[in-house]
Amino acid sequence: MSEELEACPLCGGKAECGKFYELSQYSADPEYLGESVVCLSCGLRLIEYVEYPVRKSPDYDEEARLRDKAKSLVIKRWNTRIRKTVGEDGSNEVEEVV
Repeated sequence: MSEELEACPLCGGKAECGKFYELSQYSADPEYLGESVVCLSCGLRLIEYVEYPVRKSPDYDEEARLRDKAKSLVIKRWNTRIRKTVGEDGSNEVEEVV
């Protein structure tokens, strides 16, 4: 799988991948929830949450595996495009996931 991000499907702008944090009502520190891809032009965002909230844990290898998996999945989902083929009668005949 390519780790390179395609342009935004809405505006064609540049996209960036990074960690996704959210403020918790129970803590002053933001909590890591997963990986995200965001368009720097229009703000379209796609988030892939980790399987469980990754907190400070003694199992750092498991944390790294879950973060890598979330990053790979969000990039794959961002880069997936649906192409429509128009038939001779003007109807959409085929939808191809690329």
